[in-house]
Amino acid sequence: MNVEQLKSILPEYPMSMRLVVAVRGGSERYETTVIEMLLKLMSQPPNTSVTFFGCDNVIIREHAGDGRPETNWLEFDLR
Repeated sequence: MNVEQLKSILPEYPMSMRLVVAVRGGSERYETTVIEMLLKLMSQPPNTSVTFFGCDNVIIREHAGDGRPETNWLEFDLR
């Protein structure tokens, strides 16, 4: 996945939504928000590969809690 692809996907979610980056099945975690991630991506060239913790294969999952916004979150599962 490259920066341009990720920047096109993230605006589909609420900007305040919690974003969890889980590496290798959850052994390493990084937490931020959708807007914070978008701001970090703004300074990157569009065709740059997105890499977190040395992993570049990203599976994006949306987790819906009990219907309250604070229990919904977005996960990047890195392989």
